[in-house]
Amino acid sequence: MGERGVFEQVGENERLPWPTLVGAWLGVGITPALFMAGGALVIGLSMSLVFMAAVLGSLGLLCIMVIQGKIGKDTGYSTHIIATSSLGEVGSRVICAGLITLLTIGWYGIEGGMGGLGFAKLLTLPLQPGIVIYSIAIVAAAAMGIRAVGWISLVSGIATIGFAAYGLSIVANTIGFSQVFSATPPEPFNVLFGISLVMGFAATFTLRINDFTRWNRSSKDIAKCSFVGLAAPSAATIAIGAILSVTAKTWNLADVLEALGMPQLAYSFLAVGFLAVDLGMIYSLGLSVAMLTKLNRRKVTIIVGVIGTIVAASGFWQYFMGWLKFLGIAPPALIGVIISDYYLVRHRSFSSQSKVNPAGVIAFLLGSLASYVSTIAYWGVPFLNAFFTGMVTYYLLSKALSHKTASK
Repeated sequence: MGERGVFEQVGENERLPWPTLVGAWLGVGITPALFMAGGALVIGLSMSLVFMAAVLGSLGLLCIMVIQGKIGKDTGYSTHIIATSSLGEVGSRVICAGLITLLTIGWYGIEGGMGGLGFAKLLTLPLQPGIVIYSIAIVAAAAMGIRAVGWISLVSGIATIGFAAYGLSIVANTIGFSQVFSATPPEPFNVLFGISLVMGFAATFTLRINDFTRWNRSSKDIAKCSFVGLAAPSAATIAIGAILSVTAKTWNLADVLEALGMPQLAYSFLAVGFLAVDLGMIYSLGLSVAMLTKLNRRKVTIIVGVIGTIVAASGFWQYFMGWLKFLGIAPPALIGVIISDYYLVRHRSFSSQSKVNPAGVIAFLLGSLASYVSTIAYWGVPFLNAFFTGMVTYYLLSKALSHKTASK
């Protein structure tokens, strides 16, 4: 895919076979952060309910990814351009691009912090200097370009699989799976909330999935990428993370390693395993911001890398549980607005607007509010509450505004 700009349309003759694209999905579907998500679920759910939440959440996300991703396939445009139809050009830059930038920096604060923590533990360095050194290496590699990203992603994926296999063998030999499945969650919450946490994990990718599906040849290819690359492996990785975390009863992988009595070398899995996703985030964020601002990609990559390093070193990774909750609030509301605009209001077309579209902005805010309230109240599936509120509100407001304009 190279470094194709976020404003450029991908033509039909430029489309690629799905096996060459699935790596973008795998970067989210196989990551150590999913072990953390499993650890978050095991705090409030029994192991059987963790498995249920992982499967149902992944399947629900699969459906939304295919529906959202088809817009990119049909139009050949990225999410930033598609959102100009529902939000307007100004609204897309402020809300869509701003939200994606915020989400990516936040994710780097979480995953860059955990990768740096593993690096610091491995080399017995103080925590913050370890995170900073680790992050400097990430930013330097990202500034080098896409080839460095590809090679490190391969090594990172192997390390993650190795970590999972090694961790499961430790659990089997020391704790036993019977004890794992009989464990009681310390802070119970309902399975619907667990489903929302699973869906929220990949909300950022689902929002910007059109950046990748504009290269897909068919809707079936989108479904294949989404299932093989994200839905199936993420459900499995979450389940493994829950099994590894059942003794420590925490999402913090460093604490999980200590609870399992894994040797110091295990921290190498933690550091190397996060490399791919951290590198990919900084690279993609630098590219996206560079395209939006028309600035030099390498310089922008360094700037966003410095910001991400500051966030990671500040200890933002300690708020992972709260972060998962936030991911089920704003992103799905915007996804619902975009889908409603394309399928329900404009009947599988989009029309870029130069001004702000008030219907899109209001629907996004109301969808986010609905999810926020249901998150506090632990009511329903907050992710879906945001998604459907944003979708329905946008449709109703668009019809009302168009009727008002026509009556004048």
